[in-house]
Amino acid sequence: MVHGMLKTDGVNIDAMAKELAVAMPRLARKISFDFFKSINIPHAQIFTMLILCEKDLCRISDIRQELDIRASTASGIIDRLVKSGHVKRLVDKNDRRVVNISLTAKGERVLTKLKEVIEFKWINILSKLSNEDRMNYLNIIRKIQRIIS
Repeated sequence: MVHGMLKTDGVNIDAMAKELAVAMPRLARKISFDFFKSINIPHAQIFTMLILCEKDLCRISDIRQELDIRASTASGIIDRLVKSGHVKRLVDKNDRRVVNISLTAKGERVLTKLKEVIEFKWINILSKLSNEDRMNYLNIIRKIQRIIS
């Protein structure tokens, strides 16, 4: 610590963290804005569908943990997604008390569209960077993903 601020190799990590805390949400909003503007699905429902896309089958408790929300909130999100036809409930064949949640074809189409919009945005952004900057950025993102996994 130097004067209350963490420094590593002469870089003020506190200042970097403060800047990233503002920049990263702004970046995420700008990249996904066009998609969210074109659909009528709340962010929490999209995030839930993204979890289901990654894990294929989930229980409500898995979604609750992943989003760090109350069980009643997760149940409400799932209820609305079932009603809109984006997800379905599946009773476990081995234990009828267990209910899994899965994407429907409609939910998968929404996520395909989301990914296409985001990929297009990233192509536009990355095309403005040098090859070296693109590779550095990708390597850093991969490292961060490993750290937070």
